[in-house]
Amino acid sequence: MQPSEESYFVAQKWKDKNVKKILDFGCGLGRHSIYFAKQGFQVSAFDLSEEATEHLKAWAEKENLSIDIINADMLKLPYDDNSFEAIFAYHVISHTDSIGVRKIINEISRVLKIGGEI
Repeated sequence: MQPSEESYFVAQKWKDKNVKKILDFGCGLGRHSIYFAKQGFQVSAFDLSEEATEHLKAWAEKENLSIDIINADMLKLPYDDNSFEAIFAYHVISHTDSIGVRKIINEISRVLKIGGEI
């Protein structure tokens, strides 16, 4: 339930760049969503697992954090074009085949603002 070591570095980097709106891509139980929200980011999070997103919703409520949490498939993201300044995808994209990776990259390119980071 602890954020990965990389998330501390990434959060500081994005703060320094004045990033506001981020997507926790395949959030799982939400350890990174909670961390980024506590760091002041506007966080959206999705996962295919309803059990995972329900866990995150309860955790965010307990922590009094506002996180936009939905169930979604990474192959077809339910977000508008150019929605996010940054995307955090930790051990997620590899959970598909080569064709899926291409679709995911296209979806990331679509929802990530020009100049955004993943």
